[in-house]
Amino acid sequence: MPTKAALPCWDQRCAHVRPCPVHGNQPAHRALYQRRAWRRLSRAFLDRHPLCAVCRRPAKHTDHVTPHRGDDALAWAEENLQALCAACHARKTRESDR
Repeated sequence: MPTKAALPCWDQRCAHVRPCPVHGNQPAHRALYQRRAWRRLSRAFLDRHPLCAVCRRPAKHTDHVTPHRGDDALAWAEENLQALCAACHARKTRESDR
């Protein structure tokens, strides 16, 4: 029976495979979004900022203006957050992943 190929580490510069002994199973900056505290902060932020910061349509996502990459101070700073609609969030994510 064929086995699945090992997946590379989340950090593209790392030579290990998952689970990586250095970076674990998932990058720290992605683990934030699994936390209940983040979901509460995001909902409260969207309640206060119901319109997209770019196009003024109804916002659906709380986005980090500057990617935090695991930096807790930057991840939780409200001045680093913006409300975005689904289309603007997808565009920003697509551009930043390039």
